[in-house]
Amino acid sequence: MAAARPGASAPAAAVEGDEEMADSATKQVFSQYVCRSITDRGIPHPGDVAEPSSLAWVPGGGRGGAAERGGRGSAVPLPPTSYPLWDSLPAELVQGGKLSTLQLEGVLYACTKHLQLLPSGERAGFFIGDGAGVGKGRQIAGVI
Repeated sequence: MAAARPGASAPAAAVEGDEEMADSATKQVFSQYVCRSITDRGIPHPGDVAEPSSLAWVPGGGRGGAAERGGRGSAVPLPPTSYPLWDSLPAELVQGGKLSTLQLEGVLYACTKHLQLLPSGERAGFFIGDGAGVGKGRQIAGVI
């Protein structure tokens, strides 16, 4: 049996199998993020946003994608907040779709955290660690 030469292309079936395996692994590692804290206003986020499956919501099983695989999820649900976001933002910003529900969620929790005063008298900060394309700049503008 002859060995494949370096740089030779793999058979199409092998490449297709590798892609299917990669797609399956990706689905096990990542889940589509769905904003659950803001459901009555705003527009869905226009881009695909993923979160680790271990943090994803499992219907009927609480949070934690690991629950689907027989384990327990490690996620903690977002804390409740009573920040008056809708009183703080211009209506046209939300109704006009300038911020998606995902971005509004970031604004909501940043503003909630900024209400907290530290022992030094300074306001608490909030880190926006979203990935590329989520709209961190829009979220910061919403906070300001």
